[in-house]
Amino acid sequence: MDNSYPIHGLLKFFSCKEHMDSFKRGKVKFATPHYYRTNPNPNIADQLESCIEFSTDTNNFEKIISKYEGANGIDILKSKNNLLICPNHEPKDAFIQCWFALGSHNKFEDSLSKMLMNFGSYFVFLDVKKIETYKQRLLKKSGLKVKGNIVNYTDDNLKHSLIVKKQDLEYQKEFRFFLGECEKNNAEDRFFELGSLKPILTEMRSGKVISADGTITYFTSGHSEVVKSK
Repeated sequence: MDNSYPIHGLLKFFSCKEHMDSFKRGKVKFATPHYYRTNPNPNIADQLESCIEFSTDTNNFEKIISKYEGANGIDILKSKNNLLICPNHEPKDAFIQCWFALGSHNKFEDSLSKMLMNFGSYFVFLDVKKIETYKQRLLKKSGLKVKGNIVNYTDDNLKHSLIVKKQDLEYQKEFRFFLGECEKNNAEDRFFELGSLKPILTEMRSGKVISADGTITYFTSGHSEVVKSK
């Protein structure tokens, strides 16, 4: 696990209570990078997910290719419908599950309102001490290699990877779990039954965060608003 800053725990957001309850019962979903590249929902989509450039504009393919021909450290993957420029140190993608990291000094409280608005107001909390337990449950039930990493952010597309995303998504404070491998153009979700996760998750219907300047941020599962006071 990347420890570029200390983590207190992880939040996972859901658009409705039914999805949250299903997760607690142990039905979990992993998506692929290509799912995010091609998703029409602007709150979810990331056309530069785990890649340097992606395009479905067939008329523009040759122009894009000419920008990168001869460059080191990249692969150019061209198909009938899309063009993908990706780092060649990641010849395969992985199945991804996204969480929101509550970390020391990462100012996650400033992002809460936007996260609740974009991804849903219901959430579960995984304490940092339970991350390894969750990974072992994933390993046992899926039979696939499991990793967990904090995501970093940059404006340099050439540095994009499974754990580096574009800078304007920094508000997501993302921590990712990775399962196995998948092909670059695979957009199919994977579902796994892990058994009840209630013993692993911390019961948390509301939260309270005190910022360095003394501001207190309150948030509650099922409510999209945050309340701040001093």
